[in-house]
Amino acid sequence: MMRILAYILPFIIVSSALCQQSGSSSKVNVIIGIGYPEIFHGGIRVNQKQWHFDASSGTTFQKKEFAVNGNVAYHFGSKKLGEDFIQKLWYTSIGMAYMQWAEFGYNGPETISVTTTGSVTSVEYTQQGTQEIRAIGKEAYINVRLGRDFRINRWLNLSLSFGLGVNIHHNVEYFFGGQGMWGGLWIPVNPSGQFSLQFKLFNQKEHTLSNELVSHNVHLN
Repeated sequence: MMRILAYILPFIIVSSALCQQSGSSSKVNVIIGIGYPEIFHGGIRVNQKQWHFDASSGTTFQKKEFAVNGNVAYHFGSKKLGEDFIQKLWYTSIGMAYMQWAEFGYNGPETISVTTTGSVTSVEYTQQGTQEIRAIGKEAYINVRLGRDFRINRWLNLSLSFGLGVNIHHNVEYFFGGQGMWGGLWIPVNPSGQFSLQFKLFNQKEHTLSNELVSHNVHLN
């Protein structure tokens, strides 16, 4: 949890400062979703005019596996959702992601027994020991995607995006047993995508207007 906060808090502080300086409408959302390379993730998304910025941290809920991700997106394709409300639902985004994964294996004694019956020889292989992390991989990606937002209601949106991720960093450290089932495989370009739910936290423009009204009433009294 502290690691997640360490990555997300700086983004929240910077985004909030940018929103305060601009007079435009800015919305801050909490996001929860699944994707690659984000895996199961949660974070913050800030919508401002035709742009949005998001940062998240994810996990597979296994030991030593996590991901950190950030994106900037430009929205286009206006759709009128109300008398005075127009939303640009389509977007294209670029971002970076870092992920760490672990491969598990048994580290312990191995027993091989050979039994000969007439002309038939049978071999019995037994592996014993405890399950431990046998390798840790570290990857970094640049992701380019095309996505769309789906407005559920004023407090909830759904977002889908698909594209490609370019692997710009690949490193695997083996602790025992040598290269595993993937044999040190490195794929430079991978499919990349995200499905997320966005829960609206607050609207900066509405929040500022509310404060101005309260301040005005105080002065009148």
